[in-house]
Amino acid sequence: MLPPVASSTIRVEELRAALDTILARVQERFGNEIALGADPYWEVGVAATFDLQSVPVPEAGSLTEDVERLRELLSDGSTGEVWIWHDLAHLAGILRRIAALDLPAHRNDAE
Repeated sequence: MLPPVASSTIRVEELRAALDTILARVQERFGNEIALGADPYWEVGVAATFDLQSVPVPEAGSLTEDVERLRELLSDGSTGEVWIWHDLAHLAGILRRIAALDLPAHRNDAE
């Protein structure tokens, strides 16, 4: 186990381990493929998320675009170019949808 660090600092190894743990549970709950069941969603731009001096203006995100970007990133023909801020925003949209699908109220509606 890794020793703890300051609460506003995180190691990449910790992020990777947390994602592995959570994605293992996601796979148990949803299987190997997840029907996202939605497309447009509200998002707040990356920079605006941490600017507490002003009220952010939500924009529409697209799960279709998010999935397309991640598949492009992983494809054999990919240039290998990664824009961390951009690609993480696409990944975050997908992860937020999975989180929404796992909400207790959503689970009750589906059952």
